[in-house]
Amino acid sequence: MTAPASRHGALSAVLVAVLSFGAMAVAACTTTEGISDAVARAGSAQAGKVAFDRVGHPVDGKLTCESEGASSGLNVLCKGTTQEGEPVTLRVRFGGDSEVTTGSDPRIDKVTATGSVDGEVVFDQSCIGRGC
Repeated sequence: MTAPASRHGALSAVLVAVLSFGAMAVAACTTTEGISDAVARAGSAQAGKVAFDRVGHPVDGKLTCESEGASSGLNVLCKGTTQEGEPVTLRVRFGGDSEVTTGSDPRIDKVTATGSVDGEVVFDQSCIGRGC
């Protein structure tokens, strides 16, 4: 059984309104105004592990990262140990144009990333991870 024409038009209008609102909500979640704390921490941990491996200081397990309050953007501090038991620290400062990729090819770009092993800086780069 089909709906009368007036009812069909009303249902179409409701559907268009719902879909339009949904599209606006998705757009609001994908703005480039900033990177969430969770994404910044995950990207830093994953790309940081790759960066320490590249400079000959493989990390034992995962880096543990937390965000630090800053008035000029988002900062992340990660800590861990090398496979030899030396302490590692990674400090990452994110800006408005920073990019984060997580997963099998982690990468953070357009950042200030400084990695230290046992207090000695072993890298200071604007891009860390795969493809940098």
